[in-house]
This record gives sequence, structure tokens and C-alpha cells, in this order.
Amino acid sequence: MESMKCPSCGSPNLQKTNSTEYKCDNCKTSSKLSNDQTTLVILNGSPCPNCGFFNESDVRFCGDCGTKLVKTCKLCNKETRIDRKFCPNCGKSEFDMDEISSSGFFDVILMPGNQRINEKVEIIKFLRRLLNLGLREAKTFAENKSVIASHLTIEEANDLKDQFEKFNCKIEITRYEEQQALSKKSELVFKGIYDSGFYDVTLKPGNQKNREKAEIIMLLKKIKNLGLWEARTAVQSSSVLATHVSIDEANNLKNQFENFHGIVEITPSSGK
Repeated sequence: MESMKCPSCGSPNLQKTNSTEYKCDNCKTSSKLSNDQTTLVILNGSPCPNCGFFNESDVRFCGDCGTKLVKTCKLCNKETRIDRKFCPNCGKSEFDMDEISSSGFFDVILMPGNQRINEKVEIIKFLRRLLNLGLREAKTFAENKSVIASHLTIEEANDLKDQFEKFNCKIEITRYEEQQALSKKSELVFKGIYDSGFYDVTLKPGNQKNREKAEIIMLLKKIKNLGLWEARTAVQSSSVLATHVSIDEANNLKNQFENFHGIVEITPSSGK
């Protein structure tokens, strides 16, 4: 392991206080090992929602980028950390919306890591539940740098981060940028849009083996009552399998085609 440095002042002069915690000889900051045990983070601190720098829990502004880290309760006028859902003074959840909105929205990014096999399995299962993904899509998300949710409040982002870190994941929270082409599907799923309403199911062209393509053609004939020539044509281009169906019906249809490595996309129906 490389030499550790104080997350506050950068000094390498540290005293180890227990198996995971350190104290800086220079600035007296207490710190602990990060989840991946590669860096030190401030003990009892929290990450800046703008740049990710760890700040001590009692500071009002980020020491790295200057972002305001507190918000004001409208009822008792007390300040609290921006990532808290309730005021620790009065227990209410009514904050100055100008302060909260000025902090912006955030993306949650899953970074590739070196988890154990059982941890990777749990991550894939969680991704499938959270984003309504097929097995292959969830594996791709887990093995690459992936935006798993976007345009979230800092509270939502931190909540999602906590859920993934149970499986020893490395999660980054970054400021949402309107102009970036981010994962709209992830945003819709986390906001709950995929839990209700109606959906369209589309079969996308893929590079399946000949036997798999034959099975997909037979399934298309059965589901859409197509002739053989029509089913073959549908496999070679994007084909709408169903419209305005429930999420359960959409996922059931998707699972049938994914048994033969079919690529199926579920999107919210545009019609009411």
C-alpha cells in the first residue's frame, strides 16, 4: 500500500490510532481508511456534493472548492449539513429551498472494483432490481464505469451510495450537468416512474447465434401471430413487441426473449 497522506493537509506524518484510523501530527485531523482501503477520509466527515472532497462535519464551506455545505431550517432557523433529511434541532424537514436548489442535482456513478465473487453477484442482483435490467445488461453495468442514476438530490444520491457500499462498491457522486447525455433510463427508474404507468417493449437487432435467432423467430410468430417471413424481417430490425402494457407484463416479455439473448428495451409509453 502506498504511503497514506492526511486528507485535510496532505501531510504524510500520521499516527495510527487503531487498525483503520489515523491522526495527523501536523494538523491533528482524525481520519480513517476508505471502503476500498486505498485512501484516507476525514473521520466523521462528509463528501462535498460538488467536488467529492471530504470535509469535517462542522465546516460550513468545502475546503477544496468553496461550495456551501449547510442549509437552514425554516422553522427554527438553525443550520445543518446539506445531506441531512431532518433538522437535528427541531426534527422537521422544512428547509430554505433557495439554498437546497442552489446546491443542484447529482449523478451517481458505479465504478469498476475488485469485489469478491459473492459481492459481484449481489451487485448484479441489486442492479437488476433497481434498473429493471436483464442479466447481461446488469453484468455490463457492474463491470464498467456506469451512471446508475442522474438528476438526484444530494440526499437521494447519498442514500443510493449507501446501498451500493454494502457490497463493497466504489461509488462517485458528481454534479449533474444538463448538457450531458446521461442515462435517462436510470433517472426515470430511481425517480419511481418505472414503478407505475404503462410501457412499450421493443426488440432490437442483435448478433445471436443461428439457433437463438430461430428460437426468437418462433417466439415472434407465437406472440405477434406473424408469418415466417414477417418474423424473420422483424428480427433484422427494431420491432415493437407490445405497447401500453404494465411493468410486470413488459418484464415478462423481456425475460422470454432474453432466454435466447434477445435485446429488449422497455420505455414509458408516450400515450396516456
